[in-house]
Amino acid sequence: PEYETIGGFGSGCGIGDIKVVAKANEICNRHTLDTISASLMVSGAMECAEQGLLPPHLIQGLDLRFGSSQALLGLLEQMVNRDGLGDILAEGPIGVAEKLGREVASYFLHVKGQPLPLHEPRWKAGMGLGYALSPTGADHMHNIHDPFYANEESPSFAAVRNMGILDAVDSFELSPAKARLYVYMMLNKSVNNNLSLCSFMPYNLDMLVDQVKAVTGWNVSNWELLKSTERAINMARAFNAREGFSAADDVLPDRFFEPLQGGPLQSKQLDRTQFFETRALTYDMLGWDRQSATPKRWKLYELGLDWVVEDLEKRGLFGSDV
Repeated sequence: PEYETIGGFGSGCGIGDIKVVAKANEICNRHTLDTISASLMVSGAMECAEQGLLPPHLIQGLDLRFGSSQALLGLLEQMVNRDGLGDILAEGPIGVAEKLGREVASYFLHVKGQPLPLHEPRWKAGMGLGYALSPTGADHMHNIHDPFYANEESPSFAAVRNMGILDAVDSFELSPAKARLYVYMMLNKSVNNNLSLCSFMPYNLDMLVDQVKAVTGWNVSNWELLKSTERAINMARAFNAREGFSAADDVLPDRFFEPLQGGPLQSKQLDRTQFFETRALTYDMLGWDRQSATPKRWKLYELGLDWVVEDLEKRGLFGSDV
C-alpha cells in the first residue's frame, strides 16, 4: 500500500497491523474503491460510533471502534455490497448528511463532497487553502506541499525559484507570499493533469515542453503549457458556477480551525481570519470574484475563453462583476 492508503486505513483508523491495511487496500482495488475516500468514511464512522451518534441498528455485528480490524474490513465489505451502514457510507459525506443529518456528517471531513487526503492543513497551511479552492474538492495533487518550500536549501525549492520565488515561506504561514506560492505551483502541478502524466515522475517544465514537441511537433513553450493549464482550471470553475457552487463552498471543515490535541503539532490550528483573508487575496491573483468565486470576465477574455463569458452571461452568473 502507498502512503495515502497506509495513512487512511492505518493511522486514521487506529490500525497497527500492516496485513490488515494491505487487505483493506486489496478490497478497494478489487472493487474499484478510492482508498482515500473509503478510509475517511470508515474512520468517520468509527468516531461517530464512539460519540454515540449512530443508530444502534446500523452498527449491529460491528465492533465499531478505532483499532478494530473487524470493523474496518466489515465496513468495506458492506460498502461494496451496499449493505447496512456501508450502503450509506458508499454515498460519501453528502449522502451521510442526507441520510443521518448534519451533526453526523460533520465527522466525515470533506470539501465539496470529496473526503480529505492524508495531509494535515494545520501543518501544511497552503495545502489547506488548496483543498478549499480546488474545483474538484479536497485534492492534494494539484496543490502545494508547504514543507517543500519552507527551506531554500531544499531540492524541491528549485521549482519555485525557476518561477521567480526566491524566499522560503513557512509551512504554517497564511499570507500574501503563501497565496502567490500556491497560485504559481498549483498551475505548475496542474500541467500534469492536462498532459495525462504521472505526478511522481521528476519532470520539470522544460522537460515537459520537450516531450510535447516530440509527440506533437508543436513549437510550444513553458508559457503555453501554463496558460493552457490556467484555461482548464478556469473552465472547471466556470462549470462549478453553472452548477451552483460559490465561495461558500471554498471552505475547510471546522475541525482545522480547532487546536490539535497531542503529538508534535500539539495546539496548532488554522487562524480563521487569516485563512479567509488569504483566500480572498488568492481569488484576486487568479482573477476570480470574491463572493461568487466565478472567474471574472477579464480573466476569461485574457485566456481566450470568450464563449465561456457568453455562456455565463446568458445564465446571469457574473452579478456585479466588471
